[in-house]
Amino acid sequence: MAYFKIGDKDFSNYCQELTIKYRPLYNSQTNAAGNTVVDMINTKRTIEVTFRPMNSTEMAELLNAVS
Repeated sequence: MAYFKIGDKDFSNYCQELTIKYRPLYNSQTNAAGNTVVDMINTKRTIEVTFRPMNSTEMAELLNAVS
């Protein structure tokens, strides 16, 4: 199963750890009656990848795909 692809190339076998973080971005205001109103603006997702040790050929392939 491919879970980390760049373009058409699958780099899943180079991954050691894959972390996905989800953070909502919102604006909250309290009105004169003491009620808090929360406006959801959007969400931010961050993907962190930790790679296993690679040789120079594998590293060159990954760097070419990123650029």
